[in-house]
Amino acid sequence: MDRVLAKADEAGDGAGLREEISAKLTFPADWAELSEIVLGAAAPAEDSSEEPADEPETSTDTTDALTVVNCLDRTHPTDLAAYEEAARELRRVSRLSSGTEALGCAFLPTGAAPSRTVRAAGAPPILLVGTTKDAATPYGWARHLLGSLGSAVLLSNEDVGHAVYGNGASCVDEGVSRYLIDLTIPAAPARCATGPV
Repeated sequence: MDRVLAKADEAGDGAGLREEISAKLTFPADWAELSEIVLGAAAPAEDSSEEPADEPETSTDTTDALTVVNCLDRTHPTDLAAYEEAARELRRVSRLSSGTEALGCAFLPTGAAPSRTVRAAGAPPILLVGTTKDAATPYGWARHLLGSLGSAVLLSNEDVGHAVYGNGASCVDEGVSRYLIDLTIPAAPARCATGPV
């Protein structure tokens, strides 16, 4: 990866390659395409007279909305120097980081309300789903939320990836669908082993 990223940096495509890798890394269904992207970036340079490679995907309304929500969820710096320092640190600790991941908050209003524990006293049964190896929403967060909700059951998906419902994990799909259709909660502790652990 160091060699591939260094080559992309030299060609001026490093930031785009890092964005593509980061976008696909948390979704196992995208790993075959991710392999093609990395292998393509590692391949010898093509004749420069050929058509240029496609530009990386632009952000969508969904990713823009997620940025705004995340930025307004907590306080964040308003001084650009703090983002420059964060970018240096991100690049230091991660070969895949362009250092610009946090920049989306720089020009947005900062959240004013402190984060709080979510409680649901007296609520009907609540089903939580957490994947044990999810780089985007860590499993520990699901366990923490379970502890603050009185009527919840955590369906633990022993797998890798993010946004698992509807993406081929039949055990999770069945548990969530039964909950959505007839409010049937699986017995705790509820576990799905949908992939290698």
